[in-house]
Amino acid sequence: MKYNLNLSIDKERAINYFQKLIEAGAIIELKTSKERSKEQWGYLHLILAWFGVQKGYTMNEVKQSFYKQEANKEIFQIVKEGKCGIIIKWRSSSDLDSAELTKSIDRFRTWASLEPRCIYLPEPNEKEKLAWMQSEIDKEDIVSM
Repeated sequence: MKYNLNLSIDKERAINYFQKLIEAGAIIELKTSKERSKEQWGYLHLILAWFGVQKGYTMNEVKQSFYKQEANKEIFQIVKEGKCGIIIKWRSSSDLDSAELTKSIDRFRTWASLEPRCIYLPEPNEKEKLAWMQSEIDKEDIVSM
């Protein structure tokens, strides 16, 4: 069963369902899903490419340097103690679950909009702006970056 806990009706249904399980003494296993939609991935890559077009970077440069290291360091940076000192590694965005991916996209959008960058990255529901951005990116022939 899936419950959208942002909806009060689903929240109530989930509470009732779990109450019944508790009363029955059931053994349950909860699994979190890393389900990310193709739309979510497509949107991320579009705004990364758009930022790159606007600032003169490749999409890979934007993803590694700005999206991960600048805007989302807390999500992507992994610091470990090694034999020779501290080791810093970076998570792959494919390791993020849907909620983390959404959070990282929101943070990147906010980061991009601030001084000195001042780049507006439309929200996922701004379909016309996103379509226009995609057509401009296609003109630049940078899709394969």
